[in-house]
Amino acid sequence: MSAAALIFILMALLLFGLGHLLSTLSRRAAPAHVNDKRGNKMQSLSQAAHAAFEAAKRERMPIARVAQNAPDGPQSWFAQSIASVVPVYRADGGATYEKLSRKNEIRAELPSLYIRKRDYQSYVRWARTMQ
Repeated sequence: MSAAALIFILMALLLFGLGHLLSTLSRRAAPAHVNDKRGNKMQSLSQAAHAAFEAAKRERMPIARVAQNAPDGPQSWFAQSIASVVPVYRADGGATYEKLSRKNEIRAELPSLYIRKRDYQSYVRWARTMQ
């Protein structure tokens, strides 16, 4: 292997590592609590699941067909999928939401669970890239 090829490989690895480091630093962990006094930050998980299913059908994504064939139905399938990708919150009462651990059963608590609206957009982008 020539010296030029070795330098090229090392530079590529360095750039990849730097890019990965910068992307990791720019991502912040989801907050443990969200205060939504104005009601414009949060969206119910069931509404998000329904909207994601409609978007998947409209855009003819393969996951729409997978969700339609799910034993619990498409809304439950999308709720589980969303919860596996973005943080899920439970209303504490009033305008405060507490982040759930991943160990909770989503289906049983679906009516009382919420996600951040911006996380819904992140999920839809993620779903499109998985096609």
